[in-house]
Amino acid sequence: MNGAPVSTAANWQDGTAIVADGAGGTIVAWEDSRSGTNSDIYAQRVDAAGVPLWTADGVALCIAPGHQEFTAIASDGAGGAIVTWEDRRSGTNWDIYAQHVD
Repeated sequence: MNGAPVSTAANWQDGTAIVADGAGGTIVAWEDSRSGTNSDIYAQRVDAAGVPLWTADGVALCIAPGHQEFTAIASDGAGGAIVTWEDRRSGTNWDIYAQHVD
């Protein structure tokens, strides 16, 4: 097998983080520049067969102004995950944000 695409959206996707979903699959989060202006945070759940389960090219977790990057992810113990990232929506400081996904 040559792999299955998690996202094939325009521009670049980078900074992936991955965690098991407790059902044989995974949840993947990444920074994404599909907007063409900023990097945003997206996620996708992939089943044990490698099939993406959520919206094509991933679900937007953060599309706020400014750059969002450096994703990290941890299981919530119930099939979902907590995703964190650095966020510059303030325009002056880097802050840390988190989002629960399930």
